[in-house]
Amino acid sequence: MDQAQKDNAAQLAEIIITEGEPDKNSSTRLLRLNGRSIGASSPQFEDLLNELTGKVTKSTNQVDIDSHRKCLKIILNNLILCGFRFVWLSLPVNSPNFAEGEYLRWLGFSRKRMERCIELLQAENIMTIGRAGFKAGNTFGTRAKASQFYPTEDFIRETCESLYHDFGGFDNDADDDLYRFKEFEADDIPAYEGYGYKIETIRRYNAYMHEHSWAMKNPTHITVKDFDGRSGRATNYYQSLVQRRVPIRKSTLLDGEEIAEPDFSANHLRMATHLVGEELPSDPYMVIAVETELTRPQIKSVVTKCMGASTLSQKGYLIANSHKETIPVSADEFRMVLASFEQNYPWTNDIFFHDFGTRLQYLEGRIALYMMDWAVAEDVPLLAVHDAYAVKESDEERTYEYMQHAWNMTILEAKVDGFIENTECTVSRVLDRKRAEKARKAKKAKYK
Repeated sequence: MDQAQKDNAAQLAEIIITEGEPDKNSSTRLLRLNGRSIGASSPQFEDLLNELTGKVTKSTNQVDIDSHRKCLKIILNNLILCGFRFVWLSLPVNSPNFAEGEYLRWLGFSRKRMERCIELLQAENIMTIGRAGFKAGNTFGTRAKASQFYPTEDFIRETCESLYHDFGGFDNDADDDLYRFKEFEADDIPAYEGYGYKIETIRRYNAYMHEHSWAMKNPTHITVKDFDGRSGRATNYYQSLVQRRVPIRKSTLLDGEEIAEPDFSANHLRMATHLVGEELPSDPYMVIAVETELTRPQIKSVVTKCMGASTLSQKGYLIANSHKETIPVSADEFRMVLASFEQNYPWTNDIFFHDFGTRLQYLEGRIALYMMDWAVAEDVPLLAVHDAYAVKESDEERTYEYMQHAWNMTILEAKVDGFIENTECTVSRVLDRKRAEKARKAKKAKYK
């Protein structure tokens, strides 16, 4: 970690610490969290986890040791989340919570493991108790409460240092590290002359960004999948940080400054509409929201699924299972959204269930290349976040302005090149490959 990263980590930690303690009634239960989504995947974090695992149990049984390690990791991940979310972490110790079929049992906790973890994490100054747990009284309506914990100032500082650990990879600038072909057959890889300039753009951009500081710092690369013209977004570790439920990503700093993330509104829908020669109003979801009385996230969820679907045959499955998604939509609500789109934007019949999503990601990669080139030329550090770009707040306005230019250039080029028509053949070819692979696995399993 260089000095700039240390300074950013210290600055972010102080922003969190100066908030004090959360409201006593604000808490969360233990959640299953991916370490990378909260920045808990650095060597520093792993070292801490190993050290604590060696102290939490005296058992020499590896299964028992691994079980305690898993429980510690879950609690530590949640403490990190609580620091950014500004809530307490509820950790119950009463026996019914660990019975067969209960949530904590499913996570891997027993009462003893929970008690040992709590005792150790307090003794090691990782977390502090806010409200001690108590059983329900005899008064009608009173409920039992679990003890609540919050990360200590020392752990918050250590968390931020872990977040700003240099995740490396800047020395790996080989062509196939910067621009990757995934699940390609040899004959389908295009000639180098067709993508060599992309590699050079990414290489210049990574060399430029190496001198800057941000959370989960690593180089950017692009991966295309199956055929040229499919997938191909710019990716990095930063974009994996939690944002939807808890704004961890935008709570971090870029070169010590607060971050803005200008984005494209309804990007895939707008791109596809332009490519088929139609136009959308400035807020295409407004009329759908009025007619269906659904929220914008619900409408967007339906649109994303329909544009990601390869064939109309997937429609029934998507409708039947839409209530299980992160943003739940009932089957009737799903149908209402589709009906509203057909009424207001009839050309979406040519966009939905035609595998536009994967192909439009390729165009997002083209936009990202424009943005990388511009960032280096204009000295504007930025990070691709799907269809948005993380920049210093002071650079937000001019970044958004150039984003519009990059978008227009990309769509114009795609229309001139006949991008949609030329990639249409990949849809059936990918489906054929998937069916063949599924059959191969089934045959292999049959003769095992």
